[in-house]
Amino acid sequence: MLTIGINRAVSVIAEAGEKGKPRTARELGPHPSDGEPVTQGRGRFGPYVKHRRVYASIPKGQDPETITLEEAVALVDAKAAKKGAGKKAGAKKATAKKAGAKKGRGQKGRGQKGRGQEDGGKKGRREEGRRRRRGLTRLGRGRGKPRGRERRRQR
Repeated sequence: MLTIGINRAVSVIAEAGEKGKPRTARELGPHPSDGEPVTQGRGRFGPYVKHRRVYASIPKGQDPETITLEEAVALVDAKAAKKGAGKKAGAKKATAKKAGAKKGRGQKGRGQKGRGQEDGGKKGRREEGRRRRRGLTRLGRGRGKPRGRERRRQR
């Protein structure tokens, strides 16, 4: 068991309060290109500088409290160039629909009856059981998650 005196307990609690204080950002000044603020903060993964949505870590050898605006701008710009951030996403262009293949004789569409499954006939139930045993989806819309033997074969 650990015993601690009242004086030591008060000092430990005071130190813990400093660690748990909210992280505040310090504004370094406006960015030269657009006038948006560049801030310096202390986060979970260490000190950083921020401009808009670009966060750049401050190198370990550099003191975060003495960083200048020029150094911060250089870090943020290097990060933005590396990541490609800062570019605004353009509007998506509408894509033209491709013409589907024509259905010839003997080819049934997805929603049409006659496949043996949708109508619930004897053949449909039999085929459905086979498909389930092979690990396919119930209504034949492609392969589902492999089950049973199929799953064991993949290992």
